[in-house]
Amino acid sequence: MKRIKGKIHFFISKILHKIWFSKDYSMALVILKAFALLHYFILKFKKQEKKSLLEPFIICVGNITVGGSGKTPCIISLYNALESSGYNVALMTRGYVPYGKTIKDIIKIRKGEQNNYDVNIVGDEALLLSSVATTYISSNRLQAAEIAANDGFGIVLMDDGLQNSKLESDYKICVFDSEYGVGNGYLIPAGPLREKFEDRVVDATIVVMRSEVVQTKLKRLLQNIPIDKIFEASMEVKNPELFIDKKYVCVGGIGHPEKFFDSAIKVGANVLKTFSFPDHYQYLEDDLLEIYSYGCRVLTTAKDFKRIPEKFHQMTDVLEIELKFDSDKIIKDILEKIKEKDIKNKVS
Repeated sequence: MKRIKGKIHFFISKILHKIWFSKDYSMALVILKAFALLHYFILKFKKQEKKSLLEPFIICVGNITVGGSGKTPCIISLYNALESSGYNVALMTRGYVPYGKTIKDIIKIRKGEQNNYDVNIVGDEALLLSSVATTYISSNRLQAAEIAANDGFGIVLMDDGLQNSKLESDYKICVFDSEYGVGNGYLIPAGPLREKFEDRVVDATIVVMRSEVVQTKLKRLLQNIPIDKIFEASMEVKNPELFIDKKYVCVGGIGHPEKFFDSAIKVGANVLKTFSFPDHYQYLEDDLLEIYSYGCRVLTTAKDFKRIPEKFHQMTDVLEIELKFDSDKIIKDILEKIKEKDIKNKVS
């Protein structure tokens, strides 16, 4: 059953990606737009008055598109910059469990204890984040944030959650892969948008774009956003010299695996073969046997590495990515807003 679900997931993801980022498939769009309209009304129905906690200070790093935009490396970069601020900083994610399952209980993974948890229970992003900092995992963000506050954390960096209907964030960061932008500009499932640009991005504190190339449609939409709210970012490979002239089979099960393959080639890796899979894909035994049958090492992403069984780890290298942006200016802005909130709370 798992094998069948995996194959169906893979097939549907490939078809939708072609529709979202291509000018073709106009007939399919006619049908999907009807479902997109239904998605829009469901969003409107789910919206309610969000609860804002007195503590901790909630920083939400999210996006309005399906798939990879660079949220995880953005969170890690912000955490590293905030760590010396004098506040206790925790991370929070809903966790990604395949096939629509949700994590309703609160799972707390202390920093460095990620190897004690199963990726199929908490998700790849949770394991990656908990290797950096203490991480709370649950679909109930409000309750998880309350527990983090009780544990003494003054700042919580929330992975995703701009669309969360219950917890209000104090600082909202909307991240774009500006090369892919907003795709065809339609809502799910006709396009990659979780919600309309004007319904969310104008409300964001700042916008972070992680590419030098900006999609024309996104560039036009960003004209309505004050320029001082937009931060450009670049993706850089850690220790690029380690991969020069080495032969690799590359494997990517992320939002846009093509960008990972391009990064591998740019740092000088000799890429013999590439394998693309959907974001958070659960690798099957058949997949792995084919991937590791080429007689050379396999190169993958940090998130994919968490989903590859340990018996393959000795034959696998990880291309780690850092997101570089003007974090000093953002951290200064965040710390000023924390002080403003503290003063407001004391007055109240």
